[in-house]
Amino acid sequence: MEPPLASADVYMFVHKKHAHLAPKMAQVLADMKADGTYQKNYDQSLTALIK
Repeated sequence: MEPPLASADVYMFVHKKHAHLAPKMAQVLADMKADGTYQKNYDQSLTALIK
């Protein structure tokens, strides 16, 4: 239904022992958003849950 009653930013957290992976994870997510992979996965999985 539009408009949503509420929305929130979502953040990914990793355990502090894996902090060294955070920059690489951020880059991979940015790359996925840039090439459309993120939106494709969103459309295939999360859209079904919203309806």
